[in-house]
Amino acid sequence: MTLSSLLQAIADGILTGAILSLSAIGLSLTMGVLRFANFSHAELISWGAYVTWAPIALIGAALGAMNAPLDPFSFGPALIFSAIIGAAGAILVALLIDRLVFRPLRGRANDLTLVFASFGVALLTRNLLLLIFGGQALYYSRELQIALRVGGIRVMPDQIFVLLITIAIVAALHLFLRRTRMGLAMRALAENPTLARINGVNTRHVIIATWVIGAGLAALAGVLY
Repeated sequence: MTLSSLLQAIADGILTGAILSLSAIGLSLTMGVLRFANFSHAELISWGAYVTWAPIALIGAALGAMNAPLDPFSFGPALIFSAIIGAAGAILVALLIDRLVFRPLRGRANDLTLVFASFGVALLTRNLLLLIFGGQALYYSRELQIALRVGGIRVMPDQIFVLLITIAIVAALHLFLRRTRMGLAMRALAENPTLARINGVNTRHVIIATWVIGAGLAALAGVLY
């Protein structure tokens, strides 16, 4: 393997990892605070991606110039606007799942029961997604891009955008967890739930915030992917 191909492989790994990191952070956040492995997290990624596609497909003609790509990217303002809708859709799905499935089990069932419940939720939401959107491939845009060369490494403009967005979001989340009251409450609940409740942490609000952040990151990861 030559040096240039090695650098290209490293760059591709970093750019792909930038997308995966958002979904992984959302999953680890929910696992840390809610204390169970949520196997339906991947479906939240898909819901965010598909719900983002829907406004572009349904009202694309009405959006007009908003659908035009912003040079040198393959997407326009319409995708950014739709991504907000997609994130909101994934968050609503996550809160609905928690209200109907996980909240009744929380505190009454062991962790293994919650894991099995998340398997059932994953199957249900996945097939509901297929029922609504079908199984065919859907695309936000079919615009072609010209690869840029940075120090001999070929990257697409969209990939650079994804990397910068990921860095900004991770930095903002770090500051949120370190500097805000809600962030401190989430860390306290993840570290010691009993002690957090004794100290007056509103666990219900923390759980809602955890679902909102986790589902929002999952939806954004689906869009960027």
